[in-house]
Amino acid sequence: MKRQYRIAVIGAPACGKSSLIRRFVFDEYAETYDPTIEDRYKKSLIYKGKPAHLEILDTAGKELVSEMMHRYITSADAFMVVYSVGSRKSYEHALHLFHQIARIARLLVAAKCDSDYREVTSDEGNTLSAQLSCSFAEVSAKMNINVHEVFEEMVAQLRYIETVEHGRRGTKEHYPSRGSSLCCFL
Repeated sequence: MKRQYRIAVIGAPACGKSSLIRRFVFDEYAETYDPTIEDRYKKSLIYKGKPAHLEILDTAGKELVSEMMHRYITSADAFMVVYSVGSRKSYEHALHLFHQIARIARLLVAAKCDSDYREVTSDEGNTLSAQLSCSFAEVSAKMNINVHEVFEEMVAQLRYIETVEHGRRGTKEHYPSRGSSLCCFL
């Protein structure tokens, strides 16, 4: 079983990608917005008793540029598509990105779920994830809600895919089913 996974975190600019990653990797949150060009982070975790080493690509939010998107598609094992609950435009951008990626391991993430201002409801996120046949989670990097869980979900999906690809269907491990969701309760 592969122990290192490359996860590309993609979405519109300023939707919360970098905050999500920095909370996961460094357990910190910055109030100020600093636009990302492209950063890579490494973080290890133990999931179901087995180590997983993640290489996380923090993208600039300009993935509609076909050359950059092609590079992400060919190099990533999985995609975390992020939008902000406070931006309908970032939600629509996320939908567009999903149509560009064909990877099986995909997760739709609604960031900033702690915000009082919403343009996109939880129900809309759940409905979209059902249409796209992918898992869905609402997260808050600021309040550290579901941050670790979304990366565990990515590992679970990747390990499940490996198990199926290698014909080891008899595994006793349980992996989250597609279309599952992690909710943000405030």
